[in-house]
Amino acid sequence: MNFNTEPGNQSDNQTNKQQKNQSNKNADSWLPLHSQVTISAKNVQIKVAIYSLHNGFLLLVSDQPSFGLGTLSISIPPSSISEKSIGTPISEFGLKYTTLTNIIGKRASKTLGKPVLTIVSLQDQEIPLKEFQKLVLQAVAEALETQPKH
Repeated sequence: MNFNTEPGNQSDNQTNKQQKNQSNKNADSWLPLHSQVTISAKNVQIKVAIYSLHNGFLLLVSDQPSFGLGTLSISIPPSSISEKSIGTPISEFGLKYTTLTNIIGKRASKTLGKPVLTIVSLQDQEIPLKEFQKLVLQAVAEALETQPKH
């Protein structure tokens, strides 16, 4: 139903509908997927997704059916000032994986050459911690090696 009674608004409504339809068609380009990897071992499944932003990347890691909030890290790649990547973990949702999140962010920013916002949402697993962390790092490495999706 159209409740607008002003004559000029009808064409505006048609334009808005066309723009909305166009944005629905391009929903996947709103946040372009750079790469995505899922690996499984010992009843654990690790998912990694990297999304391209106009000035960096968003990297998500989870061992759950969907991605969620977790430990955050903001990392920048090496520059002329520093030969190492710089990362800052933010532990708003738990302290257990701050080091792992920081390592992932630094590796990603160095590999991708742009700043990376990393969100790692992991639950406790029944496998040894070092083995679990190795599996997570393997999944991230595979995602970083995967060619961007177009």
